[in-house]
Amino acid sequence: MEATQLVGIVLLAVLVGAAVPTFIQLMITLRSARRFLDSTGRQLDRALREVSEATGRINRAGSSLEKSSARLGGLFESLADLGNSLGRLGGSARAAATLGGALGPALLAAARAFCTVDGEGSTDRDGDASSEVSSREKAMNQEVPLNE
Repeated sequence: MEATQLVGIVLLAVLVGAAVPTFIQLMITLRSARRFLDSTGRQLDRALREVSEATGRINRAGSSLEKSSARLGGLFESLADLGNSLGRLGGSARAAATLGGALGPALLAAARAFCTVDGEGSTDRDGDASSEVSSREKAMNQEVPLNE
């Protein structure tokens, strides 16, 4: 055997000697990883199943809420229309109150003047002749002499 062959055999022995423990450790690590992945895979399957069930419940609840919100949307629209109608009614009531406040005293005075003046005098609430009104009428009917 020559020296090159001897060097080649020694190097091969060193390489095999270093590679064998490395391969053994790699095999142990791979077995451990396989066990971990197997157990984690089962747990992951169980967790994914629970998540999908929860997602299904959330979707059903969401569709139920959508149906409810559609009904409530109609209710809120009706309430908005009612509020608008009440606002317009309030505005009309304010306008009527303003008109009544402005015209009321004039109409009352006209009605009082129409009912109390009968040509000879007027009566108060008790039906007695009113001296104040009749004296005013007399004063108005008298001729006032002009000083020349």
